Amino acid sequence: MASIDKAYTATRQSVVVEIASDWLKIIHVEPSKGGVRISKMHLEHVDDSSHDLPKRISEALKKNKFPSIPVIVCVPRQMVNVKILELPSINPDEIRDMVDLQSAKQTPYSKDEVVSDYRIIGHGRPGYTRIMLVIVQKSILRHRYMLLEDAGVGVEKMSVGSEGMANLLTIHSASLHSAAGATVLLDVDSASTDLIISSRQGMLYTRNIMIGAAGLLSDYDKFRDKFTLEVGRSIEMCQAESPAVKIDKVMLTGAGSNIPGLAEHIGKMLNVSAEAVDATKFASAVPQSPSLKAEPCNMVSITPLTGMAAGHDAIQVSLIPDSVKMRKGLLDKARAMSLLGILTLAVLLSFSMFSIIKISSKKTYLGALEAEIKKTDPVVQSVESMADMIRLVKVRQDSRTSTINIISLLQKHLPEKVYVESVELDLNEMKGSVSGIGNSRADITTYKKSLENTKLFTDVKPEGAIEANQDKKFTFKLIFSVGAGQ
Repeated sequence: MASIDKAYTATRQSVVVEIASDWLKIIHVEPSKGGVRISKMHLEHVDDSSHDLPKRISEALKKNKFPSIPVIVCVPRQMVNVKILELPSINPDEIRDMVDLQSAKQTPYSKDEVVSDYRIIGHGRPGYTRIMLVIVQKSILRHRYMLLEDAGVGVEKMSVGSEGMANLLTIHSASLHSAAGATVLLDVDSASTDLIISSRQGMLYTRNIMIGAAGLLSDYDKFRDKFTLEVGRSIEMCQAESPAVKIDKVMLTGAGSNIPGLAEHIGKMLNVSAEAVDATKFASAVPQSPSLKAEPCNMVSITPLTGMAAGHDAIQVSLIPDSVKMRKGLLDKARAMSLLGILTLAVLLSFSMFSIIKISSKKTYLGALEAEIKKTDPVVQSVESMADMIRLVKVRQDSRTSTINIISLLQKHLPEKVYVESVELDLNEMKGSVSGIGNSRADITTYKKSLENTKLFTDVKPEGAIEANQDKKFTFKLIFSVGAGQ
């Protein structure tokens, strides 16, 4: 094969899945020096309407130990409307607007029923751009997306098998095309054949022929002429659109190499060089099992899947329906919100745990301090008793607080017509009282104020009411505290 174009060299592993009406195809492709290496492959005859298909997909992935990564979905060519159009512009915005108009013209379905996208495949005349327009019903895409979702498989990309073929035509352009002429590439699958006419300038024409390897292998004599006739008609239609196109060879790939004599028959009938190319030539390595040469897998083509994996990053056509994109977007937002909530809760829990640990640590420390303080209680009480004793001794040693000085001051400040009958002192508590008789309440009040002015007596106040006796004299009892003031 020709050297690989670096722009199309696979840089990462890929899992490509095709769910046709009759076959389930899954391949795991890894980068290699020779382009790509198919490390795992699963081929299974199925009915795409079967209720247990999601289970069978899931079991196939697990049994063959395919990596758990989002897959590329290859939509079979026969389920898609593909047109090669030449548009009079090289401006991307103008091309996009033209494609929107062409999409409505190229299908009988309403715009709401289909998904369309395109791939720029080359430039023809000056100022023109050649595109591959892809149109497919949404129901076909949704069905495959739901099957994979039910199987627990994430979808990264969804495109048509023709884009895989376009990748291979770019990667292996030198070996597939001559310098001037065009090549008819026939990728034969079980139920149909993808016909592509291309040159070194890119794809020129494409058509799906509803004859495949199943018919050719079961009744070759019946189908070979019909098949060759359809190929001839396709060449005529291509040349009617582009008269300058000259076909110089026909190449069969996919299951075409497993049909003996078909390439020679086509070459003889169309008077053109024809050869069969083993599909495994597009990969540096292919698993021995299942064998693409033995029944029933000899009627299956993995060529488009290989091309998709080889040009993983070059896939331009996106066939994921808007409803699925919106649903996926909502799910991604919900997951993001859930993750944000979990992270927020984790932060709050961490902060709460930190606060609880901090408070608990402080409580433990406070408890330890209180325990240490409690141990000092006997010492504190002893010190306080000693301090009280010292204070008492100081008071006793102070002449101002002696009994004689106190009685002297009580007598000294006694107003005229006020007589003291008794004095009570408690020098331990530094308290006392004086009882007596006065001619009036005013005299007793004067005596109270005189005692307060000495500053030795504090908190002077009468105990009980000052009442007049039978002799119309007023009895009183003043209580006071003894201080050390001047």
